[in-house]
Amino acid sequence: LECVRKTVLSCARGKREFKELIFPAADDDAWRAALAASKAKAATDDDTKKAFDEARVHPIDAPRFAVRSYLFKLMTDHHAATKRLASELLYELCDKNAEEFTLRCGVGNAIAFLQVKNLMPLAPGQEDPWGR
Repeated sequence: LECVRKTVLSCARGKREFKELIFPAADDDAWRAALAASKAKAATDDDTKKAFDEARVHPIDAPRFAVRSYLFKLMTDHHAATKRLASELLYELCDKNAEEFTLRCGVGNAIAFLQVKNLMPLAPGQEDPWGR
């Protein structure tokens, strides 16, 4: 994971090719169209909005044996270094865009990493686990 992350960080071509491998453009077009339709419907219907919000907990597009699915699983690994490296790699591939990262990985996978990066505020009354 560290070697792939360093490749992504060091050259634009490597980043572009890894992003295409992990997040194929053809797959992106399909889920982006579905997301736009769901957002539009959720804006007018409370039941759809609730279902839309609940669905955001999970990755938006994660076929069972896709490379990205394995990376999402590594984001919840019990080894801290593995979690961090998988999250860092995916965050880089999302161009350090927290919204894209959250959509692709799901809120459930993304929230801890974004809090470590100070990109997601803690809820009122929530204790900071890192003591910052």
